[in-house]
Amino acid sequence: MILTNKQRITFFCLLVFCGISFSCHADSTPELTFSIEEVLKLAQTKYLKACEALDIEKGFPRNAHPDGSWRQVSADDWTSGFFPGTLWYIYEGTNDWRVKDRAIQWTEALEPVQYMHYHHDIGFMMYCSYGNGLRLINKPEYKEILLQSARTLTSRYNPKTGTIRSWDWAGEPEKHPVIIDNMMNLELLIWAGNNADNAVFKNVAESHADTTLKHHFRPDGSSYHLVVYDGFKGGVREKRTVQGYAKESSWARGQAWGMYGYTYMYAHFGKQEYLRMAEKTTQNFIKRLPSDQVPFWDFDAPEIPNEPRDAVSGALGACAMLSLYELTEKEEYYHSAIHILNELSSDQYLNRDPDFGGLIEHSTGAKPANSEVDVHLNYADYYYLEALLQLKRLTAQRKANTLNQQTDDFQGIWYGIGKTADEHKFKYSGGMGTYPVKHRPMAIYHQEANKTFFTYGASTTTGHTDLHHAVAYFDHQTKKLSKPTIILNKATGDAHDNPVIAIDQQGYVYVFSTSHGNDRPSYIHKSKKPFSIEEFEQVQATKSWNKRARPFDNFSYAQVWNKQDSGFVMFSTKYSFPALRTIGYQSTTNGQDFDAFKTIAAFGEGHYQITGNFDNVLMSAFNFHPVQSPMGSGINHRTNLYFVQTKDEGKTWQNVQGETLDLPLVVKDNPALILDLEQVGQCVFLKDIGVDQEGQPIILFLTSKGGYPGPQNGPFEWHTANYNQGKWHIAKAFESDHNYDMGSLYVDQDKWQIIAPTAAAEEPYAVGGIIEQWESKNQGKSWKKIKVLTAKDGKNHSYVRRPVHYHPDFKAFWFDGWGRKPSSSQLYYANEKGEVFESISINK
Repeated sequence: MILTNKQRITFFCLLVFCGISFSCHADSTPELTFSIEEVLKLAQTKYLKACEALDIEKGFPRNAHPDGSWRQVSADDWTSGFFPGTLWYIYEGTNDWRVKDRAIQWTEALEPVQYMHYHHDIGFMMYCSYGNGLRLINKPEYKEILLQSARTLTSRYNPKTGTIRSWDWAGEPEKHPVIIDNMMNLELLIWAGNNADNAVFKNVAESHADTTLKHHFRPDGSSYHLVVYDGFKGGVREKRTVQGYAKESSWARGQAWGMYGYTYMYAHFGKQEYLRMAEKTTQNFIKRLPSDQVPFWDFDAPEIPNEPRDAVSGALGACAMLSLYELTEKEEYYHSAIHILNELSSDQYLNRDPDFGGLIEHSTGAKPANSEVDVHLNYADYYYLEALLQLKRLTAQRKANTLNQQTDDFQGIWYGIGKTADEHKFKYSGGMGTYPVKHRPMAIYHQEANKTFFTYGASTTTGHTDLHHAVAYFDHQTKKLSKPTIILNKATGDAHDNPVIAIDQQGYVYVFSTSHGNDRPSYIHKSKKPFSIEEFEQVQATKSWNKRARPFDNFSYAQVWNKQDSGFVMFSTKYSFPALRTIGYQSTTNGQDFDAFKTIAAFGEGHYQITGNFDNVLMSAFNFHPVQSPMGSGINHRTNLYFVQTKDEGKTWQNVQGETLDLPLVVKDNPALILDLEQVGQCVFLKDIGVDQEGQPIILFLTSKGGYPGPQNGPFEWHTANYNQGKWHIAKAFESDHNYDMGSLYVDQDKWQIIAPTAAAEEPYAVGGIIEQWESKNQGKSWKKIKVLTAKDGKNHSYVRRPVHYHPDFKAFWFDGWGRKPSSSQLYYANEKGEVFESISINK
């Protein structure tokens, strides 16, 4: 329940009347009184509607009028980057392509700003827009625009004062004004320093921060708004305010700029003086918050409590506190941020009217000038949504403790995505991974232990909001399954975060907990004893600061294979430059400390890959997402088939003919290309990879006419691609009714087999169906159905997985589930004879 302000006051008065005292910052973590997902949907609705109504030629939305319509300003207004930046945050939180397209449109309208040398706020304007755009969709041209913006901002640096000039005062060149707001523009310079071979950017940022630290702050951590330096000689001429109440008062938003600025600087430079100031000014801010946690426009305004509030300061302060919590792990910052966000998400501040342009009301721009007092401001929305996305990620991180809990249930996660008016576009995933099926391996048979160890994405029987990473084994001596061990709660319902498994040379079991993109951390757990699943310890985690810097980066779609001597090679996908989905690999000798990520391919909008390790030959087959193509563009439209391999654990790479490749591959026409399906208008969906008796690759894949499911994009044809006698042999196997039907390939000495959901069940044209076993005795030239493994039992079965070094008693395993609505999902496995066992009846 979300309390209104009137209800909150009434409740407070009742507590006082009853003699009950309390603190807003109790030791226990405060509960959220709102839904982050609901707010993101509200933002999605409002901002899409705004984009439809607004004429971009008339300028950029700055604030909403009382009637809900937007006031637009020119591109050189300091707030112009916040509207496209907010669109990027909404896209990040909803994955709505419509929002992405609008964000691109509004961002690219700011391109001329990169040369505005007269504007110190170019950091706000360009990093909030182009910076977030580059982070989320990685358009290469955005990088150069940001670098030019950084060069322009650096041109305002004065070595005499050691600072970047804020305003240009006509006729007063000797005066060099610097406002506390300027700390936030340094983010652009830090980024530029990390992405260009030029030390100037970081040097200027550090100099500005050092000088501001000396002159902008009072002993209690409060700050001056404006410090005027002598532009010719250096030194301070005067200190005063422009937007605050008085020279020595504490302007709330200035405090918040300083909090966030020094938190950011500490994260990147590690200087203790930056951390001390970030904490001092934050503690001062928290101490002076009113009971409802949203600051008045100036902490020293004379008519408090009858002064206007400034919601921007609250949202900005929450961002700073959440970031500071990540760096210090001090709960007081996390708690205070939640208190602020709870209030901002109440009816008092969050405008839920879909016809009102913005989200957050009651901000104050510049009260001394009677400008924008008690209004909506676009940067309140921007920092509010930034804080919510931070909180969403941190909530997942805090919940993902190592659990080591045993359970009797083999309940898989149910995850749906892509629901539209066309029911066929909807697709679901389960405990064995997602529709890209790039989590490998999920099961390994180990001969010494005589067990098949496997991992999967588990859930509870009552809901699918929490993805549990579980591990279990099948004991081939007793012919029974162990009880699963829940290692951690990933705190998401997204099956893209499903785990994978590995076993090192000493028998220790590793579970790699992947992450879909950059929002949630990734983890690595290791069993405390060889061949045991009773207890695991966390040996690695990706801790990020505001999604921008981490010592060990997130890994998506992890595929982990043993190295010849010790350690692993991990293939994964990075949601980062140079492509939206960049594929590559990295190595470790001890299972936890990895070397730098090395890119295999990055062209178009990126790739999905499927990999394997065959007698120490590492192989990768992958496709690509075209930026523009007649069949469509983006992640749903994947085409072409490529193959690369390495025989020395990544030191050198070759195509199948043995020609050395110069990685990364950055154009679609390259020596690794097997099939050019783009020219014939076909998409390709990877299923499995193996090798024949000669050690030559076999790739199992499906083709369709389009990237989306549904009969209009059929037929959905399964094929094998096998390299022998100096060329690739492509052969059709059979058809199914969905491009995300997932099965596995089995290669024996005298036959190939495929186990997959190739017949429709109760939900035709939905993911999965009836599991069937197919066989070929002529290297894939022709196939025959030899057994039906599941019947029409009311569920669709899918995501059939083949254990590495599979044992005949545990040849394949999968989960069931409805294709278009949430349902329970249970584990099944099949043996070499084609006998199928359901987990709910196992061991009973």
